[in-house]
Amino acid sequence: MKYFYALCTASIVYGIYLFSLHLLTGDLLFHTDIARDFLLIQDIVVNHKLTLIGPRAGGIPGVFFGPAWLYLNIPAFFIGNGNPLIVGQFWLLLAILSVAITFYVTKKIFGTGVGIFAAAIFIYTILFLAPGFTQSFAPILFSPLLLYTIYLFIERKRIRYLCWSAFLSGLLIQFQPAFGSIILFITFILSLVVLVRRKQIRYQLVWFVAFLPLSTYIIFELRHNFLETIALYNFIFHHNSSDFTQITYPEVAHNRLDGFLDSLNLISINTPIVNSLFILINAAVLGFWYVAKKSAQRTFVLLIYLYFLGFWALTFLFKGSVWNYYYWGLYPLLSIAFATLALRIDKRLFSILFFVLMAFMIKNGYETVMVWQNQISGKDTSSWIVNLEVADYVFHDADQNFGYYVYSPDNFGYSKKYAMSYVNMTGNFTEKGSLCTKNNVTYLIYEPTPAGSHTDPVFWKNASVNIKTKPVSTKYIQSVKIEKYELTSAQVKNSSDPTMICGLQWR
Repeated sequence: MKYFYALCTASIVYGIYLFSLHLLTGDLLFHTDIARDFLLIQDIVVNHKLTLIGPRAGGIPGVFFGPAWLYLNIPAFFIGNGNPLIVGQFWLLLAILSVAITFYVTKKIFGTGVGIFAAAIFIYTILFLAPGFTQSFAPILFSPLLLYTIYLFIERKRIRYLCWSAFLSGLLIQFQPAFGSIILFITFILSLVVLVRRKQIRYQLVWFVAFLPLSTYIIFELRHNFLETIALYNFIFHHNSSDFTQITYPEVAHNRLDGFLDSLNLISINTPIVNSLFILINAAVLGFWYVAKKSAQRTFVLLIYLYFLGFWALTFLFKGSVWNYYYWGLYPLLSIAFATLALRIDKRLFSILFFVLMAFMIKNGYETVMVWQNQISGKDTSSWIVNLEVADYVFHDADQNFGYYVYSPDNFGYSKKYAMSYVNMTGNFTEKGSLCTKNNVTYLIYEPTPAGSHTDPVFWKNASVNIKTKPVSTKYIQSVKIEKYELTSAQVKNSSDPTMICGLQWR
């Protein structure tokens, strides 16, 4: 088996290489959400505006993520002077740490060999995230630790482990409220059942520890007249369909089935045969351990499936779509579950299953990274290289202080705005640019508009920016259009629409 372990270790190393390939080519995924996070971090570091909340959450209007992800990235942001590639190197370290945590937890319970299997599977389940992270990556990092602490609480009967479980549950809400709220509820009910059976119900008070990571929410609510609490209350009891799109019960069922199958499928080939195969494999894992003699290992595997099935059951209380980033935190747990088959079936059969699985996962991982390298990196508007090239061009082209506006179909344009701000602060240019400001030299930067888009760049230029003259030059960088205008004093005085989104008021 030592040669088999060596091959597994080699596959982990190759997975890390694939995870870092975008950094080796000097690029990073820089779509709206990632760019927004950089602007928020910049607001904290440069403008010294501490925040109690993170970006707005898409699931329920008026609810926000916690700020933990922003503060977690501040050291790397500060060291790199705002360079996204330095922060990207920090993200790579987080990915490696998540693999190490998955290995450590599995090793402590099932042994080193199973730990290697779990780590090898796990790294390829998250390879699609390699080019860029948002706060939804954090549950991947912390979910194995939470499961480990609740397992230790059950097995060793020590209250301090429940304290850690409560703390980690609250921390998960900071990073991903949709995932964290469900996990906290399951953990709370599980601990309540255990403590009632042990006649130690008073120790349920340790759940006040969960308020520590949630303290930013509490302070924000106290300072803003319970803004999020009221929004959540109105969402539940006075649902406003104009703010949130409800879906019918058949659509809910279809969405949950799709998500359930996707979360089980480790190779991302969503065909009925492959999905059925993974259902059978997980049913076999659960069945083998369920009929096994009581043991600490059995307890841990049953906990995995309790959280997994409990998560999907509780999502039916939410009459909206469950997006894939809601359940990323389940990936390390299912990777561990699959690896434990090594202890329940014939080693030769497991070796064949594992080899076939890893062959598909490595192939898919390579293809996923190649899609990024060949179709997105340096070409798409969500590539940092493209956004930086746009900003560099504008600052090299300008021969005096200038104003600029950014058009994007989503109205935010965060990717270009951060790139312009970054070059403005770090570039060796005497010229300075001012966002949403008209000067004698003014640039309009257009992101591409998809076919059938409800937004209109011509209307934006004429009515919102209020520039009706022709540009003196036009430059295309990939699909981004840059127009340069030389305005008269009278044209500069024609004010733009004050409702244009220029700052972070919409987060």
